[in-house]
Amino acid sequence: MSGSSALGPTSRRYLESGDIRAKDPKDKSIMGCTKLHTQRQMRDRARGQALMEFAVVAVMLATLLAGVLEFGRVWSAAQILNSAVRDGARLAAVTAQDNQRAKVVKDRVQSMASAYFDKSKVSVQVNQSTVSGQPIVTVTSTGTLNMLFGNWLLGKTVDITRAVSMRDETVAGT
Repeated sequence: MSGSSALGPTSRRYLESGDIRAKDPKDKSIMGCTKLHTQRQMRDRARGQALMEFAVVAVMLATLLAGVLEFGRVWSAAQILNSAVRDGARLAAVTAQDNQRAKVVKDRVQSMASAYFDKSKVSVQVNQSTVSGQPIVTVTSTGTLNMLFGNWLLGKTVDITRAVSMRDETVAGT
């Protein structure tokens, strides 16, 4: 039974061994691989394909998670700055109008916003105006927030601006 066949060289020893893969020369594929070997290659290809699909999906999910975290952080920072500016406007509205009022308001806003913003990156302006005969004090603040995941969409930093106006109580009573 030794010799060669149309499918390649065979030997009796190989064919008569207990290896189930080589019992029948018909179980050989054209390339000389057994059907089991071909099935193993197909299974390995499927595993490789599943691994690549997981890698693509994992990257997309990680990007989505990073975006959600950044959005939540920016939203929270905006709320903190809004609260700080509102508190600064209230302080300006009840503090006597002098050259120290702007400094006191600036210190208050910067200290309240320090949870997210560096004090050097928070600018505060205190303006006075009159609307319909009522004295108004307006506090405007802009804070620069460093992004955790600096990206191509938002960049490395985001500027957040908030403004609050209140009636100036120190002038309104006169």
